[in-house]
Amino acid sequence: MNESLLLLGCVILICILLNRFLERIPVPSLLIFIGLGMIFGENGVFKIPFNDYEAVSAICSICLIFIMFYGGFETNIKVARPVLLPSVLLSTLGVAGTALGVAIFAHLVFSLPWLESFLIGSVISSTDAASVFNILRSKNLALNYHTDSLLELESGSNDPMSYMLTTAAIALLSGEAVHIPLLLAEQLIIAVLCGISMGWLAVKLLHRQLLPTQQSHTIFLLAVMVLSYTIPAYFNGNGYLSVYLCGIWIGNANLSHKKYLIHFSMCLLM
Repeated sequence: MNESLLLLGCVILICILLNRFLERIPVPSLLIFIGLGMIFGENGVFKIPFNDYEAVSAICSICLIFIMFYGGFETNIKVARPVLLPSVLLSTLGVAGTALGVAIFAHLVFSLPWLESFLIGSVISSTDAASVFNILRSKNLALNYHTDSLLELESGSNDPMSYMLTTAAIALLSGEAVHIPLLLAEQLIIAVLCGISMGWLAVKLLHRQLLPTQQSHTIFLLAVMVLSYTIPAYFNGNGYLSVYLCGIWIGNANLSHKKYLIHFSMCLLM
């Protein structure tokens, strides 16, 4: 445990100290951090063995919950409304088209079976929300024709389609029967209902001034964030989309302590 904590502290310190340097070079910081991870990995300089994939999945899922909530919290719905329809088309038909294109490429170039090619295409078909939010927010990019809002909405809402395609591919490879339209509808409907409901309830409770201190507001926000993911996930909905919608609802509400909530969200993302 001491060695793990020592490694964790060193990596966090290095990332913080590198942040100011990375702002001066025209290279996305995520590429640098990926390289840093490769240096610490099994085939890197330090050759640290690691094969606990369940722990990696849990850590990455928790981090993505924070990222999705922050992305939704910082999304201005008035600015994003004109690109709502294109973003929905990109996050559904666009993801499906990307998965199909990659599947065809993998099958023709690498001679993989169709189902395995389709699985590869499904896994990598969605835009990475963490990368999109990081680049657009850190560089303060304001692209023409609301393209920045379009990319943010698409990256925050494309997980259900990618998840559905991946689940369908795994089921087909395992010889199981799967009803794709029903799976997609279940993912979307549960996520939308839970995300909006949790956001609405959180705003109502914050308006009633039931929380005594500013610190309790931030802890309350953390609880809402976790619940907005776990509740829909428990009922086979898409928790990430739910967290994103909950963040949009709270971020666009008129709250008296909103500036403290914004600082808290930024600290979680950092």
